[in-house]
Amino acid sequence: TMMKFVKIVGGKRVILACVGLLAVALTSFLIMTATHINVPIWFFLSSCLMYLATSWGFSVGSLFGSNAIANKALGSSILSFINIFCAVIGVIVLGYLNFDELIDFVIVCSFFLLAAICCYAWLSQKASFEQPSIKKK
Repeated sequence: TMMKFVKIVGGKRVILACVGLLAVALTSFLIMTATHINVPIWFFLSSCLMYLATSWGFSVGSLFGSNAIANKALGSSILSFINIFCAVIGVIVLGYLNFDELIDFVIVCSFFLLAAICCYAWLSQKASFEQPSIKKK
């Protein structure tokens, strides 16, 4: 499970790996668009890499976010709000961009990736990304 993986590797490394994988996937999408090569397996593998990275990032982020405050319900609801808010903003912005659809997608994802990197840099100085203590029942 992800808990065992985070214990072995560490939270910061998992989050940095997720950011790196997302950057690779977005670069792959840009190369695909720039070369005008429409190979479905290339798109599928790039999408799989992106979904793998985001699932790891969300699970580790949820783990540390829900353990950051004592009220777990409040922490979970704030994380859900941020998730839905980012999706809504992304869809609204995609509606106003007039480039190729894949380039629009890469622009929006790159913006959110840059925002996540800035938040990570800011929070890594303030918050502890070490393994949270989990009480066993």
